[in-house]
Amino acid sequence: ERSRSTWQGYQAQKSEGRQSGANEALSREQYYRFESELQDAITGKLIQRTAVNNSSSGGTFAGLSGVQAAERRLRLLIGLPITDSVMIRPSDEPSTAPITFDWDSITLEAMQLRSELQQQRLTVNRRQMELLAARNFLMPQLDLLSIYRVRGLDQQFAGDNSALQQLGDFDFQEYEAGVELVLPVGFRQGHAAVRHAQIQIARDKAILREQERQILHDLTATVADCDRAYAQVETNLNRYLAASDALDALEANRQAGLPVNLEQLLDSQRRVSEAESRYHLSLSEYAVATKNVHFEKGTLLQFA
Repeated sequence: ERSRSTWQGYQAQKSEGRQSGANEALSREQYYRFESELQDAITGKLIQRTAVNNSSSGGTFAGLSGVQAAERRLRLLIGLPITDSVMIRPSDEPSTAPITFDWDSITLEAMQLRSELQQQRLTVNRRQMELLAARNFLMPQLDLLSIYRVRGLDQQFAGDNSALQQLGDFDFQEYEAGVELVLPVGFRQGHAAVRHAQIQIARDKAILREQERQILHDLTATVADCDRAYAQVETNLNRYLAASDALDALEANRQAGLPVNLEQLLDSQRRVSEAESRYHLSLSEYAVATKNVHFEKGTLLQFA
């Protein structure tokens, strides 16, 4: 809108013969430059070729950035129609407040809440139970044996004085009791099972330590990126304010009828536009960095 106003002002001066056509052309060129950047920011620009089903299955170009391109991806994820008359956007503005994370607290949350760590700890506990079961093979096996049975000893199976009749009379009964001790020589099977269980425990504990180290590394990186993003928010805000002050001074001189260099005015407009865009981009980066911290410490759903 600033570039449109400047262009219209020089266009009016050109029609009145007070300005040359070069000034009007330069201001008109800048207006259409900003218009082109605005269109790309809204609809997205096709830059990167599709690798594997990246936005389409036919090998077309993939759209990068752009408000509408991001909204279409969001509609696909949450199952809404791909087009309607409503633009989906966050209901609140990005936060500009500084966020300070307590390192001890967030590391404790990450170690307790990350699902992969919980799953790996359960795996380690299972391996420990397997080791306990394997150690049972290193113990001698002592069994108490007892037998009681009734026999029928006649030559005939059925009828008078038959085997079935003797079974019913309980004439021939047997009792047996004993103890059986099994003591394998060398306990080779038991030692092999114990050694295998110990190796499995060592392996799963090493995986758990590596997962914890990786999570702490990623958490440190995201916290550092959050600090960087907030510093960028402050820096780009100061840059935008400085560029706006410079442009306001030139606009005030131009409205007062003082001579103003057109190229300096157009350059100031570009600086304000770039600084404002970079400021809002840094706000988005700060919001994403804050989200990444909650993801790394396992509290993303709690703060979503």
